Amino acid sequence: MALDLSNKQWPVHPSKNPEFDLSSSHVKNIEKYHHRSFTQEGAMVAMPLAFPGITTPIPADECAIISLGMDSTRMVFGGTAGRAAHVFAAMTRGVTGIVHDLGVIPGATACTAVMPAPDRTIFLAASGSFGGSLYSHPPVPWPYDCFQEWGFSRPGYTEKARVFSDEGIACAVFDELRKTIYGVSDRTGTFFAVETDHQEWEVRTFGKVDAVHRFSRVLVRDNGGNIWGTACNGSLWRFSPEDERLVDLDIWIPCAAGREIHNRAEAFALDPVTGIIYGSGSSDGFLFAFDPEQQAVRSLGKPGVSPTIRALTVGNDGRLFGMCGGDDDIAHLFVYDPADGTLRDIGTPVSLYGARTYGYVFASALTGKDGELFFGQAERMSHIWQYFPAIPQRERA
Repeated sequence: MALDLSNKQWPVHPSKNPEFDLSSSHVKNIEKYHHRSFTQEGAMVAMPLAFPGITTPIPADECAIISLGMDSTRMVFGGTAGRAAHVFAAMTRGVTGIVHDLGVIPGATACTAVMPAPDRTIFLAASGSFGGSLYSHPPVPWPYDCFQEWGFSRPGYTEKARVFSDEGIACAVFDELRKTIYGVSDRTGTFFAVETDHQEWEVRTFGKVDAVHRFSRVLVRDNGGNIWGTACNGSLWRFSPEDERLVDLDIWIPCAAGREIHNRAEAFALDPVTGIIYGSGSSDGFLFAFDPEQQAVRSLGKPGVSPTIRALTVGNDGRLFGMCGGDDDIAHLFVYDPADGTLRDIGTPVSLYGARTYGYVFASALTGKDGELFFGQAERMSHIWQYFPAIPQRERA
């Protein structure tokens, strides 16, 4: 039997209520709540790993972006992990808007470092069943614009040094002044150096950064050229290129009491202006700031409930941006402002342009030429995300 709804009294929307007050805290809280979960300021765009409409994206299970780098023309490069490791070039300036897959590194399952040199040659660290190797790739030409004909070439990779035959390379950094790649192996934590200005790349090792293999899989180079990482219980170590010595320091990154054994650095970001190194700990997800000159660590707090922060970058304005969230979480974008010490959750990444896309796992980040931020998604089907942060309003005189 059909229901007679002709005389039913329907609920009235609050805005139709004559007592409705747009300025009330209740209304403001409702509005804030509805938009609270997702990116609250700035704008995010998820770019497919392809030239839209022209090329196909890097295949699923091969496109998790675990490393990012940028050359002297501010072209962005990324390395992936999965069944096969790819390297790509991303061009988002001018009339471009493309991601060009440079191809698979033969036999590799992870490209753990992308290191453009001043002459725009790209140095790469990759791991696979063969162990860990360093490669070079010739410079990628910058197109005037993509309205014109432009060749999508894939000249291939040149293996320059087989660093390890029985383990991979966890991370590597390039010292432009010394023309040397420094890195650490992924299983035993063996630290190595390779000079790139010789015909033959000789591999030199300097021992293990940690005796019990509880070391960070990320490295950072400070403004003085020193290389930093963490060892057991989250203690910092330093490699000085001047005397070529590994030094263990009595300095620990922050975590909850009793959780030290689980703690190691998961991400680093250098502020090139102040020289401060920012980082995150793996046991509880605490952020920290480290001053290499003063050799002092300061806890900045915890930006989210997740203990995982694998993507950090310092913006052009000196603020620190990052993504927290592990494999079982949805990511949250956050920002730390050193000017006033505030740490804010900006929300879950969502791209509303083109196909609606949500970001769950991120493992790399860097800052572009105009202050835009790039985040490398590390999922089965990944995009490179661009974030355009909100510019703080200037105070009126």
